[in-house]
Amino acid sequence: TAAQLLGGVLVSVATAAFALTTPTGALICTALAAVNQNVIGISFEFTIVNNGTSTFHITLTAAATGVTLSGDAIVEAGTSSTFRAVVTAADTLVIYKT
Repeated sequence: TAAQLLGGVLVSVATAAFALTTPTGALICTALAAVNQNVIGISFEFTIVNNGTSTFHITLTAAATGVTLSGDAIVEAGTSSTFRAVVTAADTLVIYKT
């Protein structure tokens, strides 16, 4: 959910490779608007922790509308990755792996 994403840390024990899909840009911007009236230009970070012990990875994937991923979005087993999301326009975000 958008609230989970804005919470900052998502933890999983991957027992198989899977995709973690973001909420839509509209849902994320609505959640951001609850704390800040003008969301365009705002950025936030979140971390995905993959506590899996095998070779199973987590792939962050973009929602069908309003979210674009830039670069590598894979979190290997036993690692974590931090991402920065930037609101570039109304209901539109770009997410970068940092």
